Amino acid sequence: MEDSLLADVKEAHRFILSGGRIINNLEELSTVLPSITDEEFESHVSKKKNDFKNWIESCIHDNVLVKAIDGKTSRDAIQNLIMKRVAELKSGSAATQGPKKVMHMIRKLKKHALSKKKVLQKEVPKKEFPLKTDEDVPYVQIRQDCMYHTDLKHSAKEFLQGVLMGFFVGVIIASLF
Repeated sequence: MEDSLLADVKEAHRFILSGGRIINNLEELSTVLPSITDEEFESHVSKKKNDFKNWIESCIHDNVLVKAIDGKTSRDAIQNLIMKRVAELKSGSAATQGPKKVMHMIRKLKKHALSKKKVLQKEVPKKEFPLKTDEDVPYVQIRQDCMYHTDLKHSAKEFLQGVLMGFFVGVIIASLF
């Protein structure tokens, strides 16, 4: 399950930033976000829309991350939540690895993302798109068949993972107080 959340999406489901860069998976998104301009970020996230959340929900199917970034418009908040989730997925479960391990992975991802910032900006030239409003051009390529996931086994597995995660987090919090 966790590996599939970090896997590349199908070519038709890739996220295309307004500057032209293509993102194939959640880890690439966490690496690219620090390097995009404020204008590019704002073309995808506003009070009315969040293209990153929509892509994660429709194509990655990571409901935990979707709930975390829902309603957020701050670049730092969204970037940190995505980096934290990638670190959790790469290290297994936060409950089994412990908070120190997760924080270590977050710092490692941030350092890696910052080191790639200049390289990523040079690799893909920025393209200009003449737009009247933010809603004129769909930046996210989402096909209708990836919009709804109705596999009952998948849903039951996610439910059980959520229950177990909640239990472990509760135990950890209870042991702190």
